[in-house]
Amino acid sequence: MLPVYVVYGTETFNSEDLAFRTGEALEEAGVPVTVLDAADFNAATLPHLHTLLLITSTFGDGEPPSNMEDLHALLMEGEAPELPHLRFAVCGLGDRQYEHFCQCGKDLDAQLEALGATRLVQREDCDVDFEPAWGAWLDRVLVALQGTDFGALGGDAAAVEALDAAAPVAEAALGTRRNPFVAKVVENYNLNAPGATKETRHVALSLVGSGLTYKVGDSLGVFPRNCPDLVRRILHGLGVDRDAPVEVDGEWITVRDALVYRRDVVQIDPRLLTLGLAGPNAAFFRDLEADRARRQAYLDGHHVLDFVAHAGVRVDPAALVAALKPLTPRLYSISSSPLMHPGEVHLTVDVLRYDLHGLSRKGVASTFLGERAGPEVEIPIYLRPTKDFVLCDDSQHIVMCGPGTGIAPFRAFLEERAARGALGHSWLFFGARNGATDFLYREQLEGFLRDGVLTRLDTAFSRDQEEKVYVQDRMWAAGDHLFAWFEAGAHFYICGDASRMAKDVHATLLRVIAHHGRMSSEDAEDYLHAMAEDGRYLKDVY
Repeated sequence: MLPVYVVYGTETFNSEDLAFRTGEALEEAGVPVTVLDAADFNAATLPHLHTLLLITSTFGDGEPPSNMEDLHALLMEGEAPELPHLRFAVCGLGDRQYEHFCQCGKDLDAQLEALGATRLVQREDCDVDFEPAWGAWLDRVLVALQGTDFGALGGDAAAVEALDAAAPVAEAALGTRRNPFVAKVVENYNLNAPGATKETRHVALSLVGSGLTYKVGDSLGVFPRNCPDLVRRILHGLGVDRDAPVEVDGEWITVRDALVYRRDVVQIDPRLLTLGLAGPNAAFFRDLEADRARRQAYLDGHHVLDFVAHAGVRVDPAALVAALKPLTPRLYSISSSPLMHPGEVHLTVDVLRYDLHGLSRKGVASTFLGERAGPEVEIPIYLRPTKDFVLCDDSQHIVMCGPGTGIAPFRAFLEERAARGALGHSWLFFGARNGATDFLYREQLEGFLRDGVLTRLDTAFSRDQEEKVYVQDRMWAAGDHLFAWFEAGAHFYICGDASRMAKDVHATLLRVIAHHGRMSSEDAEDYLHAMAEDGRYLKDVY
């Protein structure tokens, strides 16, 4: 009997979690199923399968997640086989604020159809609140699979087994998401001056013994740890003994360690809500189960600690761990050049703290790095190479726009150019709240300016005057020079917030091009699009 294959591509484990939950639902429905990491999937078996379900996120500018790269390349770029016997369905995870929303899923969906495969159900493109959309997709899949004779489709099971045995998957290389390198913190200090309204950390990690090499523009994945005090409060509120043993990923550890190192104790998984049905507020949680919109609003607006307070239940340790999402790694733009800092990699991290429902909250990874990652602390990391956000040739001019922690890759760019003695001109737009307290890497940037590594530096400190000024305002004021740089072939790079800043900068670029190039808005769009097509307009936004 041939199983349905559920294959996932993931960078932060959300797709992996949904894939295994999809497998559980299929098993409950009596469907034979195999769930696989895309890196473990033997693509040579594709012509012999009858049903393939792909669940994948998208990285960067429409790229596949790291574990999906080989399968994606085979299907999209290689000599992919025709697949007339295959049925498939794709569920993509993404964020609508990005230009290439769910692009990896869209590309795979279209290519499988082009290779002759039959679409089992329509592709689902899930936004950040992916639970409802994924649930609807799964419901359609289950309906479509009803009545299937799994022994009669897709070819010879023995052939599949033989192919799998003949091509065992190699162990993941050190420093990848599936096999992270444990790096030691070299230094960790606050970049902001006293009196700042925020905290931004410079974190340097040792790569000695890793064999890892990176280039400027790459990202680093960090596996964080949850706040021990938050874990203590959750376990106490649920009446769980911190030393109770639980099995996680085939390993027996204490429930306390499971919550500190392995599980997300901030975001509520819908499965956690079902534990509230056994408590004194069961009616409240039954109402949430019955009203999908209200349930999603609760999930979006509350944390696990809020659920603990609302539910008032005592739970089994294993049930608690099973009802929590995996603790996902966080990706940060690398802020160092390997030529300037051999054996090290640097990050620039905003520490997130805020209030919700009258309680202080913390960003998981940022406060781990900001509060509990001093020198010699060991942190699992992995390298996420970029394909597109690459520094151009030394002879070419670059314009960089990086407010706040968006400065990270551009510090790396400038260090790289300084180390290589690049002749091309460099122009940086940097923005923050206050010049006196938030001018990140000020001494180094001013040193680059004196040495000629940085040709021009324009700053925008939004709260230094009554009327707020942002990087896009500085760009508009310097529009004549900016357009002249573009005409001379300069590359434009942007890093930072995707939801507002990147959109405002994009709009300003169009205004600058239209005004100083004496073009229509449509021609300005074409001009900027041509820059992007030529690899001269590049984004690293989040």
